[in-house]
Amino acid sequence: METHLPLAGSLNPAHWVMRQIRGITGHEGGDLTAFESPQGDPGWHGPQSMVWQVHAHFVSMMVGGIGSLFLQALHPRALAAVWDHSNFRDNLTGRLGRTAYFIAATTYGPSSLAQQVVDRVNHIHAHIRGHMPDGSPYTANEPELIEWVHLGEVHCFLQAYQRLSTTPLGPVQINQYLRETARVGMALGARSLPTTQAALMQGLEDRRGELLVNERTRQTHAWIRSLPDQSPQPVLMRALLDEALQTLPGWAQAMMEMPVQATRMNPLKQQGLKWLGNWIQPTLETHGVVGVARRRMGATA
Repeated sequence: METHLPLAGSLNPAHWVMRQIRGITGHEGGDLTAFESPQGDPGWHGPQSMVWQVHAHFVSMMVGGIGSLFLQALHPRALAAVWDHSNFRDNLTGRLGRTAYFIAATTYGPSSLAQQVVDRVNHIHAHIRGHMPDGSPYTANEPELIEWVHLGEVHCFLQAYQRLSTTPLGPVQINQYLRETARVGMALGARSLPTTQAALMQGLEDRRGELLVNERTRQTHAWIRSLPDQSPQPVLMRALLDEALQTLPGWAQAMMEMPVQATRMNPLKQQGLKWLGNWIQPTLETHGVVGVARRRMGATA
């Protein structure tokens, strides 16, 4: 006999959790059949990878994803491609949903699905080109831009996981995670990506001279900050947003002219997000993409 969450009417608790997650991420689809077969296919990483461990933590992935959007917008060329060729200003949650699916497919999907979503992104990027406000040309598949986006994502994902997970990674595990995620970035067209934490921090530092805050940056950051107003769970989204700002390097916070109080997360809020992550994890590992991938690997895991 199924038990039901109090105050949730006739909804099964697992269904309720999954519905809230889809609402927060902006991803409407619930069909995970593409992740079910072929049996025993580990995909690009497999269940023993650090990628499987880190990306299974929903709360930190949401926090890291939002943080990476703030960081990416500091690069004027990377921002130009999104500004000119995306509807993110009207549908920012949709962008989050598409990114979440890409990460899920390249992390937990069978090898064919991982390659399929990468090929789709590469096809889109090959047709995105335009000019900066100063007239200089850009293309979305420039290796330097792919590398910048990758650096921002893995940095923010790691920072969020270390802050919110009950099992933070050690130095060896962090380097393993970076080696594993580099496979996806290289498949998207990067030429060189960090495979150690020291190299990751140096890569971000080396690009500081390319970054700036202009009117486009400020508008983009304002749209990201408006995510709680668009969310079915505005209080939770505000907490995720506040925590996302903590994943940014100190120099990025300074560029954004964040007030001192905004650079320190309320410990109670941080503990609340940790508790939430622990509470929903069993449901995700059974009913979410992680559970589907583990069942696909059941014969060999």
